[in-house]
Amino acid sequence: MREKGVIAHLLLILILAAGLVVGVYLVQHPQIFRPKASGESLIIQALDMKDSEGKDLNCDRSTDPPTCETPTQDITIKIRDLDILQK
Repeated sequence: MREKGVIAHLLLILILAAGLVVGVYLVQHPQIFRPKASGESLIIQALDMKDSEGKDLNCDRSTDPPTCETPTQDITIKIRDLDILQK
């Protein structure tokens, strides 16, 4: 009966050690958590955005997320390329 307790404790220690190793690895490799569309945003390419006067929005693609300037809050957004959004 005592041997089962020792085995259970050793198994628990091994599981905790494996979790610690995996945790350290994930902290040292954060790029796996970054979105696929790094750099120039694909969302801007997939959407057609116009203001209330029908003019294209001026979008800054260098920011993350991209920011668009418009003199009004009345905008129209149409999907130009659905395949890009589904990636």
